Amino acid sequence: KSTDSAKQRPIRAILDRFHVRIVIVDQSEGFDFESLSPRQLAERRREIEQERARVAHDLHDDLGAGLTEVNMLTTLANSPATPGEEKSRYLETLSETARRMVTSLDEIVWAVNPRNDTIASLASYFGAHAQRLLDLASVSCGLDIAENLPERPLDPRFRQEIFFAFKEALTNVIRHAGATQVWLRISVDNDWLVVELADNGRGFDPGGHQSGDDGIANMKERLQALGGQCEINSRVGAGTTVKFRAPLPQKFL
Repeated sequence: KSTDSAKQRPIRAILDRFHVRIVIVDQSEGFDFESLSPRQLAERRREIEQERARVAHDLHDDLGAGLTEVNMLTTLANSPATPGEEKSRYLETLSETARRMVTSLDEIVWAVNPRNDTIASLASYFGAHAQRLLDLASVSCGLDIAENLPERPLDPRFRQEIFFAFKEALTNVIRHAGATQVWLRISVDNDWLVVELADNGRGFDPGGHQSGDDGIANMKERLQALGGQCEINSRVGAGTTVKFRAPLPQKFL
């Protein structure tokens, strides 16, 4: 039985072949490696390798499963034994899977692209992503993004963890809230990034069992991994507010 590491090798080989350095080359431009001691250089290389492994893992999980599904659907759609109606259904699913994979790849590339390592870039991407998804669900989206966000770099892990938590919160609004209006607020408070998503939906009792509980647990775990908090305030009939607070990274890969 192959290990996860073995499964990731083909993807990592692709990254190497096409010179996709994740964040390493661009973020290292102008960096004086000669000024590092052997110990610091070894630590730097270890961090770079960890980052490459993390991205390979994400590509394997997100795109590997999608490619497997695409292959199965293509085989079924092309099979002479498949009835016409079934072919149409398989092709529709194939199209949706392809769109989902493109979105997933876009998210991974955004997270690792060093051009997006600012708070302003994160706020812009979050706003565009929320408006696009909520528009498809016929939900109005208002943006309240603080002016003069500090010029602090955000490492890829930080951006990806908080984005996945944010994406989960959006998904919960679309699937469960029954909302017509959502407000996205992004600011920085005493070196803490604050992302708030408030809706005017049906709300829920935080003390009871709800559909989407797994998603809530995932959001909290992601914020805890960043040393932050996920706060959820809701009341039946009065909407829900999800607030992410995470300390800005002090060290940048």
